[in-house]
Amino acid sequence: MTFEWIKASPAAEVMAAVDADRMWRMLEYFSTLKRDSGKPDEHKACRYIVQNLSDAGVPHDLFEFDAYLSHPLSAGLKVYHPRWRQFKAITHSFSGNTPPAGVAGEVVFIGAPEFYPGMAMDTSLFENVDLRGKIVLAEGLVRPWKTRIAQQKGALALINANVTDQLHNMIVSTAWGMPASDELHLVPDIPVISIDRNDGKVLIEMCRQGPVEAVVQTQTEKGFFPLLLPVAKIGGQSSEDFILIHGHIDSWHVGITDNATGNATKLELARLFHRHRHQLKRGIIFAWWPGHSTGRYAGSTWYSDQFWQIIYEHAVVDINVDSTGVRGAFEISPKQTYELEPFIQSVVSHFIKQDSLSQNCRLGSLSRQGRHADQSFWANCGSNIRLDSMIPEGHPDRVKVGGSGGGWWWHTEHDTLDKADPDILKRDTRLLAAVAAGLANATVLPMDHRRVASRLLKRLEQLKQSCKGAYDFSGSISAANELAADCMKLFDRAQKAKSSNNPQEHAMVNRVMMKLNRILTPALLTDRPNHRHQPAQPGPDLPGLSPATRLAALDPESDQARFLKCQLKREENRLISAVAQARELIAAVL
Repeated sequence: MTFEWIKASPAAEVMAAVDADRMWRMLEYFSTLKRDSGKPDEHKACRYIVQNLSDAGVPHDLFEFDAYLSHPLSAGLKVYHPRWRQFKAITHSFSGNTPPAGVAGEVVFIGAPEFYPGMAMDTSLFENVDLRGKIVLAEGLVRPWKTRIAQQKGALALINANVTDQLHNMIVSTAWGMPASDELHLVPDIPVISIDRNDGKVLIEMCRQGPVEAVVQTQTEKGFFPLLLPVAKIGGQSSEDFILIHGHIDSWHVGITDNATGNATKLELARLFHRHRHQLKRGIIFAWWPGHSTGRYAGSTWYSDQFWQIIYEHAVVDINVDSTGVRGAFEISPKQTYELEPFIQSVVSHFIKQDSLSQNCRLGSLSRQGRHADQSFWANCGSNIRLDSMIPEGHPDRVKVGGSGGGWWWHTEHDTLDKADPDILKRDTRLLAAVAAGLANATVLPMDHRRVASRLLKRLEQLKQSCKGAYDFSGSISAANELAADCMKLFDRAQKAKSSNNPQEHAMVNRVMMKLNRILTPALLTDRPNHRHQPAQPGPDLPGLSPATRLAALDPESDQARFLKCQLKREENRLISAVAQARELIAAVL
């Protein structure tokens, strides 16, 4: 079936018509714009998108709103004991500001917290160390959770020694989008800076030899800035449902591979799918988010908040487009919610075998998306995809960073036009066309919720083992087993529906699967009410129940253990309630 989708209309026509020269002209224009959110160059980029949509006759909107952003301005690091030395440093969006003279204190090196791409946090090095009134030095890229923990531990400031020779621009707030009034504590107060790998080695060695005293200085600009948000809308012929294809338009510096290439991909697909709109059952919405880099996904969060109910009722899946067309990116490592794993694996595998530009390409591992990359729709859509094209491990351009295909230039002034490849950009755009067309025209949506139930059971068993009997997970495991049995029946029901010619039956099964995503994704991936946004920090499946891993180390009669068990019971009740709701929904079509 997947092979047929790639060959069928309009996928085949759109894929064949992708114009690399047209996309490259856009990259050349974007290479002249430093697209800081809320600033003139970003507005120029938005109006460029709008003009191109108008020229192609694509229906569109241009939304205007204010967002709370933070732009880094200056940073400094001076060591004055045991000997004077000045280091080159940058600060980060939403870092706390120091007095003009900076803040002074002893530097404490805690080591290198393990890097994870969004699924877990290594907090062990922050434990059992007194950071009160100290300047913390940690190896690795700055992460919002590192900042949060350092502040909670009473640190005076945080220094991050990068793992590359570059200074990578970042953001340190864990508030997702504009913080609500009760989320202001997620915006840090402490100053945060980064230094490069070589300076980091020098400072770490100084700390190992004895006490080090330093001064950290930071200045950031914080406040409300006017943003523009272009959105293109291509209506479906037989359904109000739509595929949401999105990515950020702002960047650090000129940001060619993060994310001018993704913007070119979306613009080209909007032009071509509009041309073939009469062949689409479902619609496609394309969005270019501002406020990604300096507002913690402010644009996608605003859109999710403003159009929450429409997305809830009609979004089939959201597809994040970021860092397409990176030079040397010959590994495609998809990320998707669990119910879409078989579909994505099949599409990408077939595509690599058939596409003329994929001869050196291979399929990497599949995983779910972490808590980043404009994932603002976990509750009101619940089904998402991101097709990461990566530079293979071992290549000299590949380092442990979060975007640009793993390119060392990510979030630096070196992310320039030479880091993109027109053939790879064309390949990535073709692949997205195949995925979008398959989802837009599927008679029965290619979702397998057996995978969701399986992951739920796997995580519950992991938690059960980790707490060594200190908490009884039998209730939630029993509920998850019942859900797994029902998802098996739903899968069989969907297979039968595919072979029928009954549009009402197709619509009924599709509606159930979409509603299941709204129930099970928040239950599995969040610990917040559905209309609130999960903080921007890594989290495993079932984050609300994950504190159970601490129970085995606690005295079962201690106050800590008793309070934790109370918390776990409430989270388990939430999960069991969601499972019951999902089973009731499935029962309606069996």
